[in-house]
Amino acid sequence: MFDTLHFIADRAAVDGAVELIGLFGEEARGEAARRAEQSRRIGNHIHFTRWRRVERMLDVLTQAGDDATRH
Repeated sequence: MFDTLHFIADRAAVDGAVELIGLFGEEARGEAARRAEQSRRIGNHIHFTRWRRVERMLDVLTQAGDDATRH
């Protein structure tokens, strides 16, 4: 069972997570973090927050055990 409640801001976070999983597999979370950092480095706060939301969504998807239901 989850000890923490997670807030998912929008459908784009889910879509971004699914896209990165398709492209990078187990490395998807690292790729989201890399994209967030790159966006922060160039001063693009909009894309920084987008990629951080995707990264959190990937955390939620990978946190549940194999027997857990994900909705």
